[in-house]
Amino acid sequence: MLKDIIAVEPREGYQLYLKFEDDKQGIIDISKLISFTGVFAPLKAKVKTKTRCA
Repeated sequence: MLKDIIAVEPREGYQLYLKFEDDKQGIIDISKLISFTGVFAPLKAKVKTKTRCA
């Protein structure tokens, strides 16, 4: 069963901190999951941000 993501925080590089509805949490490196082509091409240039989603 899929769990909803309830919090996301950007980290260094292409890492994201994720927290799920069952309180499991961790950091994932999205550069290992996507190729930076097509709609993801603009993400190739690393951007530092302090945006927080919750």
